[in-house]
Amino acid sequence: MLHSVNQYLSKNVRLLGLFLAMVFLLGGNSLLNMPKAEDPQFMLPISIVEIIAPGMSPALIETQVIEPIERSLDLVEDIKTIESRARHGFGQHTH
Repeated sequence: MLHSVNQYLSKNVRLLGLFLAMVFLLGGNSLLNMPKAEDPQFMLPISIVEIIAPGMSPALIETQVIEPIERSLDLVEDIKTIESRARHGFGQHTH
């Protein structure tokens, strides 16, 4: 099938040119008429809080920083999951 189409178009070069011109014109028209947004608006239901505290141990970051944030975020109804991580001098909170 493809071989016969190839042979037919190689014998009818004008038809091939017309077909290619139509493809380029229709593609260009679609590209120009496509709705565009310079800065599209979308909502990501996630936020990340990073805490940098040089010299603080993971236990101190956990008790003095992460736990108070988690307690206050527990009051918000829309938050389903809370993930926290504490490392030496660094803490990360994701919800």
